[in-house]
Amino acid sequence: MGGSAIGAVIWGKLAELTSVPTSLGVAAVSLVVATVATRHRTLEGSEDLTPTHPFQEPVPARPIDPRDGPVMVTIEYFIDPQRAADFDDVMAESRSARLRAGAVSWGLFEDLEHPGRYVEYFACDSWADYLRRFDRFTAADERLHAQRHALHIAEGPPRISRFLARHPPAT
Repeated sequence: MGGSAIGAVIWGKLAELTSVPTSLGVAAVSLVVATVATRHRTLEGSEDLTPTHPFQEPVPARPIDPRDGPVMVTIEYFIDPQRAADFDDVMAESRSARLRAGAVSWGLFEDLEHPGRYVEYFACDSWADYLRRFDRFTAADERLHAQRHALHIAEGPPRISRFLARHPPAT
């Protein structure tokens, strides 16, 4: 947006000093030069966004309507307190990845009575939105998953719990 505004000022000033056809000609030449100069650059970052599907979708104990929700997922990690800074770095990236994949909220909590115990949560609007996360999983997400699990020191993988919001009738 800023580039458009700055370009408008530059080409408008050039048209004022010369002529509109000259300004448009210089703009066209600038466009070709910029295209050639940036042809090997991409808009994507260094993340590998290749789609993967490494996990099976969870099978709930009872049928769930895809529109039911919201859904909250908690993941319990046990981290060596000496590696808390490393875990924070990985979780900062994980937050962005979870929100990018459709989570509407995210949080990380540290257990005050048990050093090294953390609970991550994220929420999705519906069961269908939660299941779509599995289709949006990328190689970069797989890398983050491996990093989180590498820091987890308890036996077995981190414990995952899935919760569906209840909406009891008002009395």
